[in-house]
Amino acid sequence: MKGQNYIYKFAPVNEFTFKNLILSQLWFGPPSSMNDQLEGIVRVSNTDFSPSKKAIKNFIQSSSLHEHYFNPLGEIKKRGFVDVYMNEWFRSEPNKYGVCCFSTKPGESLMWAHYALKHTGVCLVYDLESLATSLKRFNSSFNYIN
Repeated sequence: MKGQNYIYKFAPVNEFTFKNLILSQLWFGPPSSMNDQLEGIVRVSNTDFSPSKKAIKNFIQSSSLHEHYFNPLGEIKKRGFVDVYMNEWFRSEPNKYGVCCFSTKPGESLMWAHYALKHTGVCLVYDLESLATSLKRFNSSFNYIN
């Protein structure tokens, strides 16, 4: 249909796919379940950033760094604030999110091979606008990256 923006999800034919179809649901897995090692890489350009003593104290308390380090302040001085901050961020922040991946091309051979169980699965078609509206109604903080 002209003007509609479709996205595609490749899946094997199994009980999980049928369950998701019957219940009209999608599975959003944690970022750690992604199969590409490079997905989610964060690059920090200002590695010499140095926050105030008050900000460091706040960070140590709010992140409960005493649970992970014997001497959090010493660790920050030794490794640098950004290194310790990013380590803590990757320990806690990504687990707050769920990821569900789609393709914009239904005929993508690699997707069929990998996600649709060596070309034996299915390709589910979703209207992007309808799906996004539905998910936003379910969870107001839902967002997607195109």
